[in-house]
Amino acid sequence: YDAFFLTDFLPPRNMKVKEYDVRIVLNSKAEPNLEVCVNGYCSSPPSGTSRSKKEVNPWPEGRTLLESVGRARNYAQEILEELKGRDVDPVEVEKSLIPRKGEIGGNALLAISISLYKAAAAAEEEVPTYRYIAERFSFEPSMPKPLENVIGGGKHGGGTDIQEFLLFPKFEGTSEEYITTLSEVYRRIKGKLKEKDRGFLGCLTLESAWVTTLSTEEILGLLRSLADEYELGLGVDVAASDIFDGNAYNWQKEGVIRDREAHIDYIVDLANTYELDYIEDPVEENDREGFLEVQKRVKGRVIGDDVFATSKELLFEGVGGVIIKYNQRGSILETVETVKKAREMGMMIVPSHRSGESEDRFLSHFAVGIGGDLIKAGAAGIRTVKLNELIRIQRSLLRE
Repeated sequence: YDAFFLTDFLPPRNMKVKEYDVRIVLNSKAEPNLEVCVNGYCSSPPSGTSRSKKEVNPWPEGRTLLESVGRARNYAQEILEELKGRDVDPVEVEKSLIPRKGEIGGNALLAISISLYKAAAAAEEEVPTYRYIAERFSFEPSMPKPLENVIGGGKHGGGTDIQEFLLFPKFEGTSEEYITTLSEVYRRIKGKLKEKDRGFLGCLTLESAWVTTLSTEEILGLLRSLADEYELGLGVDVAASDIFDGNAYNWQKEGVIRDREAHIDYIVDLANTYELDYIEDPVEENDREGFLEVQKRVKGRVIGDDVFATSKELLFEGVGGVIIKYNQRGSILETVETVKKAREMGMMIVPSHRSGESEDRFLSHFAVGIGGDLIKAGAAGIRTVKLNELIRIQRSLLRE
């Protein structure tokens, strides 16, 4: 496979595949998911709900999701059986599998390759996974700040058309200080919603963000006050592709249909009125000019998710950053190339979880290893697996 212009120079670093295991487990949406273990080191990649049309298919075709994941399990078992007992280089294995991505599914490829990377890191005198990623792909590791989804809606459930209302630290501190501060704010938000929202029931979205019947403006006003109090940045993930019907933006929960111009004006007005630092997917994924227009009219950073789908071929200059989801590409190598190209273009790098998450902590190591600026990893529930790992990683970095 010859598409890699950034990783071909990497020297091989072999490890022996002594044993493997492949099984079906559940993700945080109670969906079947694949878990692969190599030499005792396991990986279970996430699955998305609000998905870009440009993403790779996570699973082979099947009549049901369980059948699709079952087929992926069979492919993974066949591949690992061929590797068992051999000395292999994880990078070379992943390169060889990428042409089969459409056949075996992106999540099957990721489960195999991430497990190999973890096992390879452990084989090198117990090098932490983040350090292995940094050294293998020529990055300088650093701690990203957590970007937490605290109130939610859209396809994740909830009462708002905007999918995520987000907070992140603007003060300088440690991961422990960032995460514990945001957890305090997250709990305070629950109390505020109890006071202000008569319909508040304490419910959560798929990503463990609070569900409220307050309007977009009421939510942003509440969060703006807390952001100022705690020295936090405030943002939104509009997930605009999910409310675009092909002709206009249908804000169903608000009962408003806006044409493109009115929609952009509304997003820009929200961004400037509530001093948003972060505006993700403000327009639908095929409207590049819309992304550029919003960025020109706001002070905060416009971040692309669905528009880029973690593909280096889809990146364009003029926006503030890119969401990085290796599940969108189904390959760590291709994700690394996207990160490197985005860095060359001056973009903020934001590795991200998905709505269907697992206990796998690799996202935290990957975000540190590539030197991500922010990490979008949720605020509560199963998401704390990633957050707690960030605290451990920072301790490890301090000891190096």
